[in-house]
Amino acid sequence: MAMNENLKRQYSGYSSTSKLWKGTLSGLKQFDFDRDNGNSFAGSIEKKLRLGHVVEHFVESELLSDSSIEILGKNIQIYSDKRTIGEYDFIIEKAGVQYHIEVVYKFYVFDETVGNSDLESWIGPNRKDSLIQKMDKIKEKQFPLIQRPESIGSLALLGVNSAKVEQRVYFKAKLFIPYGKEVAVEPLNQDCVAGFYVSFKDLDQFKGAQFFIPTKHDWLVEAHSGVEWLNYETGKSEIETLIEEKRSLLVWMKREDRVETFFVVWW
Repeated sequence: MAMNENLKRQYSGYSSTSKLWKGTLSGLKQFDFDRDNGNSFAGSIEKKLRLGHVVEHFVESELLSDSSIEILGKNIQIYSDKRTIGEYDFIIEKAGVQYHIEVVYKFYVFDETVGNSDLESWIGPNRKDSLIQKMDKIKEKQFPLIQRPESIGSLALLGVNSAKVEQRVYFKAKLFIPYGKEVAVEPLNQDCVAGFYVSFKDLDQFKGAQFFIPTKHDWLVEAHSGVEWLNYETGKSEIETLIEEKRSLLVWMKREDRVETFFVVWW
């Protein structure tokens, strides 16, 4: 796909991803605003960025589409003794209220062997992070930064009163559950369930299917049939190469007339 068309698909997939919860969860409140740009991305991305930075561009486009929002600053780094101690994704003003918004876009799989509660069982596909770890980091490190003297001074230069800033998250995610099992997603948003996951050793149950392995940035894209599909054996071989490196990966699968999205995990 051409870059512009691919970027449109990425933005559309991002835009259609739901927020991971509604209202407040574990002390973290989601930011709500009016988005007027639908599935169209007004900006451009000229250089190769990490997926998280691409998402920040998409969020900025959404914020700019709300005429009641003024972006006061973005990617604001806070320094202490010439060392970066934190960063604010966005500082905005809406209806006379100033907000710090922390942007998060994640992919989580449900592993019931992890943690002591359903919420603790949502982990990254490579088992290196978890939903709880991310939420705790925001509450214990990123949000308290606003109370640091270095932060107060930096924000004051933007006309921001740190003592009155409201802090919010804009936390979107795609959730994947074990194949063939049912999972009680609440208090998370059921609309975030995007597919299932299997271990590589269980992939043979999909013999006869066709596979497509999107790039990391295209994990945002909603699966569709307009790609060059690999037959089962070729697809499995390419998947195995990454699995041997202990890298879980997102895969699109075509079975009969169905196109599905799932993770193949190495563990």
